Amino acid sequence: MMASSNTLETFADGLKARSAQGQAPYATAYAADGSVEGVHVMKSFILQCYEDAGLLIKIFTQLDDAKEWLRLTLAAARSDP
Repeated sequence: MMASSNTLETFADGLKARSAQGQAPYATAYAADGSVEGVHVMKSFILQCYEDAGLLIKIFTQLDDAKEWLRLTLAAARSDP
């Protein structure tokens, strides 16, 4: 899960562009447990990319937790007037 600074910059630029065009997902749940190489190093960089684009993201260590958060987040968004 490691990425160079150039890769992260390109990723962040893509997120910003999709967000500006209204084509970004409403919410992203990212699941990666501690066995994924570099997850602890990259977590803050990934969060920053999404935050800079004004996008909602949460990182989880358990897939079931990620799915539940996403389900609840999307349900709440649908019920907002």
